[in-house]
Amino acid sequence: MSKLLLGPVLSFRGLGTDGSWKVTALIGIEDQARVPPVTVEGRKAGKPVILLQHAGHTYLRYDLSCKLRKNERRVPYSIEGVGEAWHFTVPGKGYAPRMAYVSCNGFSDPSGMRKLVKAENAVWADLLCNHDKDIRPAGYELDKEQLWHEARTHDQGNQRFHLMLMGGDQIYFDSIWEDLKLLKRWIGLTREEQLQYPVDADLEKEIEDYYFKHYSERWLPHARSGWGSADKPLDAAQAMARIPTVMMWDDHDIFDGWGSYSSEMQRSPLFQRLFFHARRAFWVFQMQHAVEQLPDLVPRTDVRVRSDDPLFEPVKWSQVLSSDKLALPLLDEQPGFTFAHSAGPVSVIVADLRTERSQEQVLGPGTWGALQRWLSGIESGDAASPGGINCQHLLLMSSVPVVHPKLSLAEAFLDNFGQDHVLDSCR
Repeated sequence: MSKLLLGPVLSFRGLGTDGSWKVTALIGIEDQARVPPVTVEGRKAGKPVILLQHAGHTYLRYDLSCKLRKNERRVPYSIEGVGEAWHFTVPGKGYAPRMAYVSCNGFSDPSGMRKLVKAENAVWADLLCNHDKDIRPAGYELDKEQLWHEARTHDQGNQRFHLMLMGGDQIYFDSIWEDLKLLKRWIGLTREEQLQYPVDADLEKEIEDYYFKHYSERWLPHARSGWGSADKPLDAAQAMARIPTVMMWDDHDIFDGWGSYSSEMQRSPLFQRLFFHARRAFWVFQMQHAVEQLPDLVPRTDVRVRSDDPLFEPVKWSQVLSSDKLALPLLDEQPGFTFAHSAGPVSVIVADLRTERSQEQVLGPGTWGALQRWLSGIESGDAASPGGINCQHLLLMSSVPVVHPKLSLAEAFLDNFGQDHVLDSCR
């Protein structure tokens, strides 16, 4: 039997010029383990790409791409030596994919789990029971909304969602401040000491190990029932194995509040090294690219701007990733990870809202320019003709919340005008 340390995690890579629905699967295995063959729709998936080898673990990416047909269908895949088979559903050619949106797969403070009214994975369970009829627990009861999809989707042998948009915080690294002793000690230092805190080789290795290992620990926990067991946990691992994902990052994928600290703190040696390793881990595990392909983030020196407005050298991503036929379509001439998909009549912009983040900006001018160039190339479509190939719907993925309301102001508003009056006016 093959033991997986991580995965499978499906990733949507876009539409191919040959009419294919491009999907990859990430898994993690021990270095000395045999690389397991993967089968998709009865054929071998081919030799995987090595994304990372670190601390005795190897992380591999397989190609599960398949041709779109007239009608949607369910695509089976399996990993040799793992006693379980999975499916994902692809839309009909030219039709819009059905999508789910999720974010915040974790807790800033583990003590928050004690306040939960429902089980930790209750929301994942609800999503999965809506998505896949085959994994519903015995005695599961449908709600009225599901009845509509039951006849049109599940009774046709398909799953509900073609894509899962993940709007950030797929993993929480806030625990690094407690788990690494030197970082826990850093919290108690004076501000001046924090700003000058050095990162030696030993601490650097601890940070790197933490960011890489935490993905396996969180995305396929050791305490979880193994693949192939009679008990099928309805959790994030199950969802990512059954629905191709589209991922962007937010602060917790780095650590809580990244981009919202003072410019002095953001530029401090410790914060810079934490971001460096979080960026590499995100590139490998969430974007599914080989670690050696990631270029460094280089500050611009050709212009003089305030430190509150960080500017970085633009990256020609199409050149950086030219050898990878399954690379994500990152926009050229921007330093971050903003990319965009066009899937039939739907286009999705996946914005990187953290690489250039500060108290003064969310996206730098280079990224805005790249977005404008991409938008200018969109060909609009007729919304009255489903099955068309041009854009009928444009979606912008954003982390949650887009705007953070000041609840104290809302409470004052209710107090001054009367709660019943305000609620009646909103109905």
